[in-house]
Formats: sequence, C-alpha cells, structure tokens
Amino acid sequence: MSTKHGTGRDARRTARREARLEEKMELSGVRKEPLLSPKAAKIILAVLVVLLASLGALWLYTDSQSFVAKVDGRRITNSEYTYFLKMQQNIVETNEGLTGKTDEERKAFWAQDAVEGENPILSVKKSALDNAREYAIQIQQAKDLGLVVDDSIRTSVQSYIDNIRQSQGEEAYTASLNDIGLTEALYKEILQNYYLIDAFKSRYMADNYKQAEISEDTVKAAYEKDTKQYDTVTARILYLKKSKEDGTTLDDTALAAQKKKAEEILAKIKAGGDMEALTKENSETSTAKEDGGINSLTYAMQPYEPEVIDWAFAAKQDDVALLDTSYGYFVIRMEGRTGLDEAKEAIRTDMVNTAMADFYNAAIDDWMKDAKYNVVLKNKVFEKFTVQ
Repeated sequence: MSTKHGTGRDARRTARREARLEEKMELSGVRKEPLLSPKAAKIILAVLVVLLASLGALWLYTDSQSFVAKVDGRRITNSEYTYFLKMQQNIVETNEGLTGKTDEERKAFWAQDAVEGENPILSVKKSALDNAREYAIQIQQAKDLGLVVDDSIRTSVQSYIDNIRQSQGEEAYTASLNDIGLTEALYKEILQNYYLIDAFKSRYMADNYKQAEISEDTVKAAYEKDTKQYDTVTARILYLKKSKEDGTTLDDTALAAQKKKAEEILAKIKAGGDMEALTKENSETSTAKEDGGINSLTYAMQPYEPEVIDWAFAAKQDDVALLDTSYGYFVIRMEGRTGLDEAKEAIRTDMVNTAMADFYNAAIDDWMKDAKYNVVLKNKVFEKFTVQ
C-alpha cells in the first residue's frame, strides 16, 4: 500500500511542476507552439531539395567535363590527355626542326591550315588520342589479369621521381612538370600506370611468347648486312687544335704552323716512329698523356667529327693518315677492329628484343581493332584542347 501511495504522490508532484513551468513560459512570452509552421517547414524542405538537386547537377556537369574519352569504361582524364598531347607536340616539333626556335616560329608552324594535307593541330590531337587509348587499353588488360598499382610500384615510382628531382634540381624539375601541364601528383599517377603496364607486359610475354631459335647463319647474315652497326674500331689519335683557349679560331700563321707540325708527326710515324710516345708528347687532348690517344670508336655513337669516324671504319689495320677538319688536325692510326665473333651476343640480343617488341606490338594492334576498346569521345571536351 505504501508503495502505491508513494507512486501517486510522485505523479502529482510531477504534474504540479509541469503546470508551474507552463505558467512561467506564458509569463515570459515563450510559446509552446513549434518554431516553424507546417507550411514554412514544407517551403524550406522544397528549397533544400532544389538546392541539393542543383548541387548534384553541378557536380555531374563538372565531373562530365573532367575526362575527354572512355575506353572500355575507363576514363581518359583531361590530365592524362594533356600529357599525351604535350608529348606528341614535342615529337612533332623535334621532327620539324622547331626545337630551340622562337615562340613566333613555333606558332607559325601550328597556325598553318595544312601540313601534308592535314591541319597540324588536329593531326597531333588525333595522335595523342591514339596514344592515350593504347595506354588505357593496356591498363585495362592489366586489371583483367588482377594486376594493380601496389606498394612495390609506388615505391619504385617515388624513387624514380626522387632521382629525377635530385639530378635536375628542384627548379628544373618543377619547370619540366609545368611544361607538360601536370602537378607532381598527376605525374606520379601516370608513372604508376606505366609501371603497371610494364608489369602486365612482362606477365603477358611470359605467358604467350615463345622465342624461335636463331641460327648461326641468321646471325652472320645480320652482321654482314651492316658491320658498322656492331663493330668497334680501336684507333690512336693525335689531335692538334685549330682554336685558342677562348674558342676563337687561330690566325692563318698559327694554323699553318699547326698543320706543318701534324705533317711532320705523320712523317715520323710512317718512318717507324713511336706513335704512342709522339701522341703523349704532342696531342692537345686532356687525356692523351695518360692513354696515349687510344680511342674506341662506334659508328652509332660518334664522339668525333664524321670525317674521323668514316676514315676509321674504312681503314685497314695499321693504316695511318692526317685528317684536316673544321675542328682540328687529326693524326690517326687504325689499331684494330672487332668482328663477327665479338658481335654475336649483341646481334642475338638485338634480334630477340626486336622479335619480342614485334610480338607485343602485334598484340596491341589486335586490341586496338577490338570494338570493346573503341573510343567513346566527348567531342566538346576534345575540341577545347589545343597546342600550347
């Protein structure tokens, strides 16, 4: 009974407290009605719905303008396309001899209506799009094999970037990024994708490529087709300058003296003189005193003027001559030349690398023909791009 009576008293006390609270609220002007009427709440809700819809539409529009095309559902972002466009532009300008030219000369080239029958800007944009498509296809192929950008790739890319930054210097590194229109984050992302493509290529070749046997006759035929490509000529070279220390050309008297000196040295060598000793004593190169003028010459990487290389690769063992070039006087003797035996390994390596590249490029060509990888182009976005 006491418990029941206690509960009743508690209820009555609570009711009285609530009544007093209501009286205080009325006296202070505080109303019990809701802050917003149902009508006002509906209006605000409608405004919020419209605002959210507008923000959503704005986001969708902005997002739709962030990529230039899709390949198999993968976007080619504006940043990626900017990179490929700049790379292709640089290639064209190099091929057209525009490297180092003024901005006016470059602009004049790109302003032409047609180069080889096509507008140069449209042509370079198409080539850039093809390259971006090829890039996107290989990324999709990698993902189809379950390959992704992992920590190993991220570490390798970061190491590569750190080395570039260190070798170029911060200012030059930043300028190179600006030149291709990328932030470091976007550049890093593209590099990571290229490392992913390399990983895919290695897997694809391991799974699909089988190297055919390369016979001795095949190696020999490749060597004999162009021996200069593989041979190294050893030559002893004594060099006399035609210029002063400041780079200006010697006067006629000094030039005549240098030529006479070279002719006298040549005569001594032909008479049986010690060319090594004569070179160490007379040659005007910084290393002659140590190496006696011995040089290893390859045709592809010419360290000297063409006349010197051409003579060396045409000469026979122990031939000696004086070459008068615009750069200076060269007294040169052919000391030796490698042959097929020394070249075999390099030839086989070249042939294997060529065969592998041909195989993989053929696979890319097949993928490019596959309708699955057709480009879905956003024309309005594409049209906004141009060369800079």
